Amino acid sequence: MNESPIPQIDVNVRIAKLEKEHNLLKKYLVKLKRQVEKLTEKINGESRESDEGASNQIPELNTQIPEKVNYFSDEELQVERILLLVGFYADDETIEKPAISAEELVQRYNKGERDFSGLNLAGINLSGANLSGGNFIDTNLQQANLSSADLTNCDFSDANLISADLTKANLRTAKLLQTNLSRANLSKANLIGANLTAANLSNTNLTEANLEANLTAADLSEANLKRATFGRVNLSGAILRKTNLVGVVLQRNLAGVDLSEAKLCGANLSIAKLMGANLSLADLRGVNFTQANLEKANFKEANLGGAILEQAKLTGAIMPDGTIHE
Repeated sequence: MNESPIPQIDVNVRIAKLEKEHNLLKKYLVKLKRQVEKLTEKINGESRESDEGASNQIPELNTQIPEKVNYFSDEELQVERILLLVGFYADDETIEKPAISAEELVQRYNKGERDFSGLNLAGINLSGANLSGGNFIDTNLQQANLSSADLTNCDFSDANLISADLTKANLRTAKLLQTNLSRANLSKANLIGANLTAANLSNTNLTEANLEANLTAADLSEANLKRATFGRVNLSGAILRKTNLVGVVLQRNLAGVDLSEAKLCGANLSIAKLMGANLSLADLRGVNFTQANLEKANFKEANLGGAILEQAKLTGAIMPDGTIHE
């Protein structure tokens, strides 16, 4: 009696499930690798302290044979066990072959499929593709080419977009919650209405991008935001440390925001709310602070050469020389 063939749809579902499980395993093992690194640092530190202490003491000869010998500390045993699990899986710099080709993904999209969550699409070339409304939650798109792609209303939450090319991409109203966009290229990208809450945008290129988006608690440290458009951006709790904001217009609520060591030469921050903001060591030459609220802001060691502070509120602000403004 011949067995009935497995329907193609069941095969596709099983493949997608296996791909998702594989990616979850890899993600878990990457975390294990980081634990190994932390434990190794701890062990090395304890070893150095032990060596330094021993060098100042005269060792006593102990001729008794111990009943039990401990060859490894608890931390060392943890490292050995984790390393057995990690193997070659945990190299987060390794770019695996995409689970499906760009051609197949576009074909499936054109047939009405929208769920591509959890897939490994690292390095895939989808330049100029229309993928609006697609679900890419927890998808690996590291080093993918999505330049000029239509990604309107897509969901990239928890996705890996490290070093991805999103030049001129349309990300209007897209969801990028906790998305890793570190070192990605988003120059001239359209992010109007996008939600980037807690996203990692460190070292990202956002020159001339339209950032009228929700960037609450986003990490923009060392990002390039030169000539970016902010409009009604929400930067509550965002990290802008060492960020390039040369010449931008940012007349928003920046209370408590970390702008330490940022480059803001020639920026327009008039009427901005910077209460309690950290601007220490920032380059603020020629910045327009007219009518800005700078109460209790930290300007310690900042360069305020040529800055315009007309009608600005500076009560309690820490000035570049360390004095507190009355």
